[in-house]
Amino acid sequence: MEAGRFHEALYHRINVFNIELPPLRDRKEDIPLLVDCFLGRIQGGGAYRVSDRAMGCLINYNWPGNIRELRNVIERGVILSENGVITENALPRELSVKAEGESDFLSLEAVEREHIAKVLTCFGNNRTLAAAALGISRKTLYRKIREYDIM
Repeated sequence: MEAGRFHEALYHRINVFNIELPPLRDRKEDIPLLVDCFLGRIQGGGAYRVSDRAMGCLINYNWPGNIRELRNVIERGVILSENGVITENALPRELSVKAEGESDFLSLEAVEREHIAKVLTCFGNNRTLAAAALGISRKTLYRKIREYDIM
């Protein structure tokens, strides 16, 4: 409105009721409810769940991107889930909370699994194109998809 891109009269016409909503970082108790809601919308049922440790990571994160960032993290978690369970390995690195003495490095298997999942997503799950981009045969890609339980 101040920049002149939104007419003041229109603003006052639609601004009937303001709702103040604190940021997600101030509503940590809402995170498990929101996660359940997003999982329900993504999968249309109850096929995926979040491990206790991953939920702890979600609750302890500061969420600068608010609810939209949480939704994106859950969508990523579903893609990278292990046997229908979203673990801390499926979360972005900045959300992972390491226990004392635990390595900050991912295993080679975890890195490979995540990379293959990203490439498959990038190519719309077209395995021929993904295998070419990865520089491996389709047969090898199929084996790794089964081995890592991707998709």
